[in-house]
Amino acid sequence: MQEMGFKLSWQVVEKEASILPVGGIIAKVLLNNGLNEDDERLIPYLDGKRSGQPYFNFYLDYFLPGKPAYIKNELPDAREVIELIHSLGGVAVLAHPGSAISLDENEEILYKLIERGLDGLEAYSTYHSPKEVIKFTTWAKEEGVLITAGSDFHGKLKPEVKLGGVDGNDYQLLTRLKGRANR
Repeated sequence: MQEMGFKLSWQVVEKEASILPVGGIIAKVLLNNGLNEDDERLIPYLDGKRSGQPYFNFYLDYFLPGKPAYIKNELPDAREVIELIHSLGGVAVLAHPGSAISLDENEEILYKLIERGLDGLEAYSTYHSPKEVIKFTTWAKEEGVLITAGSDFHGKLKPEVKLGGVDGNDYQLLTRLKGRANR
């Protein structure tokens, strides 16, 4: 971020982060440290069309693949992650698949994940349009995987998202998850 001309102290970022200084935390410090108020690149996040969820929107605009502050990292193999989740008694669910996968273009990725032991899809998500919810729920039912719901609540990092505030979030979901975990 400093190489891009933003004024930011890494020590302040580390202090703000509870465990790992992720993009949303970096954005929070950058937008609130008082050192970048005259930077025109930040106007949309401070007082413009991206100010509703400024930290999350900054993350989307700067830290995702292909964006200016993206840093490539090594991700673990999906099979290893799914096996670890299962070995710990958990249920492996792909969170908000619509943020990365289009059923029209990438359905084979989901089939590979199911072959590796994926238990379910978070079909109901604040990331998904109503049309995507229908596509993912229909697909999950056809493939026999769990359908889950997640609001993707992140507190102050995503203030427009309410905890549990998503369709499909009911007690039957918990019962199905427990049933899958106990198999």
